[in-house]
Amino acid sequence: MADTLAESQARLQQLADRLEETETENTTNRIEELEKKLNEAIVSAKWLRSHNLELENEVAKHEPELDNALAAKENALRKLKHARKVIKDLLQERVRLEPLVSSTCITNFYLRATSWQVRCVIGKVI
Repeated sequence: MADTLAESQARLQQLADRLEETETENTTNRIEELEKKLNEAIVSAKWLRSHNLELENEVAKHEPELDNALAAKENALRKLKHARKVIKDLLQERVRLEPLVSSTCITNFYLRATSWQVRCVIGKVI
């Protein structure tokens, strides 16, 4: 019985040693894997920082162009708004004067004059 107990203890010790070896090996492998991922992440972060700086420089190069384009857009919208107001006023004036005009000749003259005024306003805006 003492021999069986001694054998069992020896087996248990072997199993414990193998388990400890396996755990150590697994832990070492996991550490190596994590270190590899960390290095890859560091390299990736450096590349992304570099790429981000390049993109920021590109944006900075084109910023004056963008500012000019936005200013031109605002100016064009302001002119368009003014042109619409003038055209609306001219059309309202035409409607208001229509009943007063009885002669076809005068009406045609007025219509041509109104068209010319509209063209002038549009020409100034453009």
